[in-house]
Amino acid sequence: MYIEKITALFLSTFSAWGFLFALLYNLAIYSGNRQERLEQQPIFYSAVMFISFLITIPIVALFLLPSDSAVNTWEILRYNGALIVMDLLTMFTLTLIPRGSARVGNVCYSYLQLCMSFSIVMFLAAACFGVYYQYLPSWLRQFFLIFYPLGSNANDLVMVSVLVIRRDFLGLHRLYRRLLNSS
Repeated sequence: MYIEKITALFLSTFSAWGFLFALLYNLAIYSGNRQERLEQQPIFYSAVMFISFLITIPIVALFLLPSDSAVNTWEILRYNGALIVMDLLTMFTLTLIPRGSARVGNVCYSYLQLCMSFSIVMFLAAACFGVYYQYLPSWLRQFFLIFYPLGSNANDLVMVSVLVIRRDFLGLHRLYRRLLNSS
């Protein structure tokens, strides 16, 4: 149990470091290339994501403090609820950043919004999983225990990657535009 808590704190810190790397990379590109100066949105997106992930590290650390009692339902809901609220605030903050006509900014925005939405769904699933753990079949428990860490870490990796690569490498931007145009 102790190794799981340290690993969770390490992965949270590592994700924040990834967004700091993306921020510094975007600042370096912005300062070094005059052509890229029109595309300021990835800098602001990287800064918002870094600050958001930096703020969530204490939330993770407070939840992972050693306790003598078993984790109860309210602790699970409070922890996942705090992470959901942080993700919603981050999504709202991303909408406040003015979007220009630059395609790079739009690609980064759509990837971040889709990945943050996926993250919220994952936190909701984790809350439901924690509450109804004893009622779930064993194959579903094993599937979730494998899928949740892989899904959340891959999600963070996609968000950092899109801020560094600045391309629609998974086709999510086209999917995002189709979803918006269909409604």
